[in-house]
Amino acid sequence: AVVALSYLFYENRFLRYAPDFKKTIYHSSLSDHLESTQTLNDVSSAERLYRWVAATQMIKARPFTGFGQGGFVANYRDYAVSLFTTYVSRNFEHSTVHNYFLFLLTEQGIPGFLLFLVFIVFIYIRGQKIYIETQDPEEKKIVLAVLVALVVMLFDNMLSDLIEDVKIGPIFYWLIALLVMQDRKNLVKGEK
Repeated sequence: AVVALSYLFYENRFLRYAPDFKKTIYHSSLSDHLESTQTLNDVSSAERLYRWVAATQMIKARPFTGFGQGGFVANYRDYAVSLFTTYVSRNFEHSTVHNYFLFLLTEQGIPGFLLFLVFIVFIYIRGQKIYIETQDPEEKKIVLAVLVALVVMLFDNMLSDLIEDVKIGPIFYWLIALLVMQDRKNLVKGEK
């Protein structure tokens, strides 16, 4: 990710990927939609680029403090590059950056992002220990499924901010709660 971002921002190379406003539309057929997604000509990909570019400019402006809760939606237009504007850029639904990690950096700054990163690393280090300590084969499968589900959710959050979503976000924390419950169960079994 660091190499890709460095390449894109060196001499503003990201500007080469600005969408053609007339061609950036919603496609009803799946094959047209997949083709336009690959070439960054679908409205969803183009709008993500628009917001990601704005987010990176916001992070540069306030790397340590961020813009606070709700700060992305309230401020991103001032940092957006007009070449990436699409017809949905008016953002009537007040959606955010469509990348949870950029979202954290824009709203909470580097400290908030690092706290989340430490939290995730701790979950996986502890999750591995829980997996090793779990003796029951069925419970071991559940621990592994939880860890894999968390990986999938983290990858999904590169293209969205589902952890902040009321319908999806709790699942992320429920999965962590399942790990805590199994850890407690292992602890109790170990004491007997």
